Amino acid sequence: MRVDTHVHSSYSMESSPDRSEPSLILKAANKAGIDGVCISDHDTMEGYRETARIRKPGDPLVIPACEVSTTRGHLLVLGVDRDWPERPEPEEVVDQVRSEGGVVSAPHPFYISTISVSWLARELRLAVETFNAMASVLIYPNLVARKFAVKYGLPTTGGSDAHSYEMVGLGLTVAESGTIDGFISEIANGRSRAQGRPPPIGFSVRFASRSAGTALLRLGKRA
Repeated sequence: MRVDTHVHSSYSMESSPDRSEPSLILKAANKAGIDGVCISDHDTMEGYRETARIRKPGDPLVIPACEVSTTRGHLLVLGVDRDWPERPEPEEVVDQVRSEGGVVSAPHPFYISTISVSWLARELRLAVETFNAMASVLIYPNLVARKFAVKYGLPTTGGSDAHSYEMVGLGLTVAESGTIDGFISEIANGRSRAQGRPPPIGFSVRFASRSAGTALLRLGKRA
């Protein structure tokens, strides 16, 4: 099964509302010929729930996920449909997810960002997102993440980090199982692999510009 395990819908703030609607994500996943998508919005499950609701027979699987903002960085929760408190402790998130049969991955762990968890992945024995299509523009974040996962024997995932439907399918987690539970189990047991390709450079530059603008706006509000 080939699944994009890191897709943001219009329920994520940095997404383009008119280019990240759940219906557009499903169409893009169909076009990409992949088997499933994890709708992993920031701190909300509403995008996943809407996408699952409108999914039609024959569409790619829609797998619950969430990019949870913890006190020490973002964690990518896969396979669990539940709401999270604001800024939980990462250890609490990991324990809860594992108790419910899910798996936690460290998204873009070595990207230049305060939200990356990096070394926390080793401490908590997380899966590592060794291919992130957005981070691939800089080359080194994915390279370092792959070496890190190999060095510490950690499972791997891959995702597009799509904030617009054009990105869906550019990053994938590949496993043998054809079921959601089996797919999650194979990640947890280190039997998955990451693959993908970078987005067009023009798209990456536009997204980086929007993200920088959003970050500056947040800083201005805090000042």
